[in-house]
Amino acid sequence: MLHAQGLVGEGKGDVAISIQSASAALLLSAVSAWYRITSREKAVIEQALEGLPAKHITRRLGLSPHTVNDHFKAICRKTGVSSRDELVDGLS
Repeated sequence: MLHAQGLVGEGKGDVAISIQSASAALLLSAVSAWYRITSREKAVIEQALEGLPAKHITRRLGLSPHTVNDHFKAICRKTGVSSRDELVDGLS
């Protein structure tokens, strides 16, 4: 992630730029837009980023275990990752 701020002083137009690692939330928004992740799939990913197992995700989101697993399969297919762990690691 880049941050830029104009500098005050002699050099007009000078800018200071800082580079930081992007947060998982910011990356998730970008990844969701890029890979056309649905809002429900995004909600499942958010829960996975919190470290919740699928069983708890089903309860929290009011979904069946089958639906949560289907969302993970769709996410993996869309993003090209092979597992939930790979997805979480890529966003963390």
